[in-house]
Amino acid sequence: MGLTHVSVSVKGLGASNGHFDSLFLVDTGATDSMVPASELRKAGIVPVGRQITK
Repeated sequence: MGLTHVSVSVKGLGASNGHFDSLFLVDTGATDSMVPASELRKAGIVPVGRQITK
């Protein structure tokens, strides 16, 4: 079986403009999704906090 990707458009809640479009890998066991902070800022979304994993 191959990998499954879906087209996703990320935008802020209540935002009328600005978004980030990309292909995301589908992982049914995932609890988080990641988008580069620079792309979020371009879409008008302000990242809150930071998580560093080892």
